[in-house]
Amino acid sequence: MTRSSEYAGLNNEFLINLMGVFWKVYRKIHVEIGSDNEDLVATAAMHRSIYTAVATGDKTAAAELLNRHFDGIRRRISEAVAV
Repeated sequence: MTRSSEYAGLNNEFLINLMGVFWKVYRKIHVEIGSDNEDLVATAAMHRSIYTAVATGDKTAAAELLNRHFDGIRRRISEAVAV
């Protein structure tokens, strides 16, 4: 399964393309600035929480969880740029 096929059911070409760009950039960043050694169980729990917030229409919780989910990436980018 390709990343883009994961989002095909959404019928949203813009989102599918946006997610494709995100994953390309993420893979490049991951190679250049290293891994965050993330806890996969915690990551799965975060994804589940994001899904639940979206599925129940809790926009505030969804936005907060998504922002928190990307904190590690933002921190690693900031550290790499500051070097």
